[in-house]
Amino acid sequence: CYRLLQMSSHYNVIFKRVDSVKAATEFVQSLKSDKVFGQGIKHVTISGHGNPTTLVLGSDSLLSQQVAMKTSETAKLLDALRPMLIEQGEA
Repeated sequence: CYRLLQMSSHYNVIFKRVDSVKAATEFVQSLKSDKVFGQGIKHVTISGHGNPTTLVLGSDSLLSQQVAMKTSETAKLLDALRPMLIEQGEA
C-alpha cells in the first residue's frame, strides 16, 4: 500500500474494490473509454488467493495451464487488462 500511495503523488491513481471478477472485468473495460485512464495502465495490483499454479479470485479459480483458454472469468479479466498495460519504456 505504501508504494501505491507514493505513486499517487506522481500519477493518477485509482483504488477500486470490486465484489467479483466479472465486476473487475467490467471496470477495466469501462476505462478504455476514459480520456485519461484509457491511454494505458502502468501498474495493477490484483489481490486474491492461491498457490504457485492456481489463482483464486472470489469464487473463480484459474489454473496456470488455463490462462490461454479464456474460459474462466479470471482469464477474461487478464485478457481485458493485457492490451491496456504499458510495457516498460512506453510511459
